[in-house]
Amino acid sequence: AAEAVSGVLEDTKNEPKDVVVPEIKDALEPLIEGCLDSSALDQLCDEIFSLALGGGGEVEGQNASTSVDWLVKCDGIILAYAGKSLLRACSLKLARGRTYGIVGQNGVGKTTLMTRISARDIAGFPTDIKCVFVRHEILANDNQSVLNYMEQQGKDANSASSVGEISRVLGEMGFTDKMQNSAVLELSG
Repeated sequence: AAEAVSGVLEDTKNEPKDVVVPEIKDALEPLIEGCLDSSALDQLCDEIFSLALGGGGEVEGQNASTSVDWLVKCDGIILAYAGKSLLRACSLKLARGRTYGIVGQNGVGKTTLMTRISARDIAGFPTDIKCVFVRHEILANDNQSVLNYMEQQGKDANSASSVGEISRVLGEMGFTDKMQNSAVLELSG
C-alpha cells in the first residue's frame, strides 16, 4: 500500500486535491478491500494528501485551533540500520488516547524503530512512558497464555506490574479475557 501511494504522490506532484485524492483511493481500494468502509477510506485518502503536503494531519476530535495532548512528540528523528538510512529528520507524534499501528514493506525499519523506542534510544522520547515491544517472532512455550507471557516479559524487563495491571492494559488494547488466557502461539499477525 505504501508503495502504491508513494507512486501516486510522485506521479501527481503539483496536482490539486480533487485530482490526487481519487487517485490515492483508486490505488488503495483493491489493497484494503473489506477493511474500511467507503467514508473511512475517503477520510484516509484526505489525510494522506494532507500529510504529503507537509500538513500534520488532525487528531480525531481536534482541529488546528485546539491544542493536542501529545503523549509523544519527538522531532528530528534520524534512524539508520547497517549503514542504510531509514528515517531522515522526521517527527514522531502520538496523541494521548489514540491507538497506532506501524505498517510498511519489509526492510523499511518498522522493527528497528520499535526496538529503538523500547530501548529508549530515540532523542526526546519521554522517560515516563512504559514501552514494551512484543516481537512477532517470540519464543513461547506451546501452552503459555498471553497473560503469562506478558507477565514473564515484565519480569525480564524488571517491571513491577501486577498480573491485574497487565490484564487491564491488555483489555484496553482489545484483548478479551478469552484472548488473554489463550496460548500465545494461537495468535496471528
